[in-house]
Amino acid sequence: MSKKKIVISIATGGLLGVLIAAGVFFVKLSVHSKYPEGTRVANLDLSLLLEEEALEKLNTQKEKFLKKKAKISFLKKEVEILPEEIGLRIDAEATLEKIQKIDAKSVNVLDLFQLTSFAQSNETFEVAVNKDNLKKEIEKNFGLKDLAPQNASIYLNKQGKVDIQEGKRGLKIDYEALAEEIK
Repeated sequence: MSKKKIVISIATGGLLGVLIAAGVFFVKLSVHSKYPEGTRVANLDLSLLLEEEALEKLNTQKEKFLKKKAKISFLKKEVEILPEEIGLRIDAEATLEKIQKIDAKSVNVLDLFQLTSFAQSNETFEVAVNKDNLKKEIEKNFGLKDLAPQNASIYLNKQGKVDIQEGKRGLKIDYEALAEEIK
């Protein structure tokens, strides 16, 4: 073999090696810190989005949801209440913190070409309900103060005798459980 053919072979091999390394670098760079294929939050697709893009998409969806009135029915009465009125708060940032992103540094190259091997997830929003607001709105809209139970009491009447005021049966709502159910 001549020197020229050897140099051409080495140059071709080197160029091929550089192209492969550049391709691997590009693939790793293009998926690093993105959410895996099939990642969803409340049926909103976040596949292969960066955190900032996913946060923007979630915040847009959150704003739409918070502007829609919810129907609440109780004792044959139905009212429509905005989620904000009952103290519902959706935390898009905390929702994204639950989801694992692709870490291209710790994954071999072959796994990057088959992105479906990463864990897919369908998460729900992180939601908090202000129980004081919830109680205030429920009591205001359904008149629950009149339906609340009252304890019996013992007192002295004007003649100095012990008298008993009977209690009243009523409805008592577990606002902790209601808040959890709303989430």
